[in-house]
Amino acid sequence: TKNRKSASSGDASIFRVPARKGTYTAELVGKFNTCKPDENCRVTAATISPNGKMVVLLGKGKLWIFTGFKGANFALGQMRTADLKVTTQLEAICFLNNGTLLISDEKKGDTGRNLYRYDLEK
Repeated sequence: TKNRKSASSGDASIFRVPARKGTYTAELVGKFNTCKPDENCRVTAATISPNGKMVVLLGKGKLWIFTGFKGANFALGQMRTADLKVTTQLEAICFLNNGTLLISDEKKGDTGRNLYRYDLEK
């Protein structure tokens, strides 16, 4: 979830719903902390690799990359971060393949509306 509190604690919640059409109640399966309070590190998007072995979360200029997890609570696996060195509002992420991400940002003034490619095997 994107924590929208004005003074963000950096906490993100992990929910699970079935991957099929229907009406469901989201099940809380875990939580993790993205950063120190009041830093700009809200989660804006998430994706899971085609092979199901990696979950990547997107924030403002940052990735949280989870591997080695079992079950729905990916925060129990190993986490590493990556600084994207981008200051635009990153809003969407998806896997192109198991080792490559596509990331896009919003238009803001004269910047944004970009599509980025990120190699996870750097």
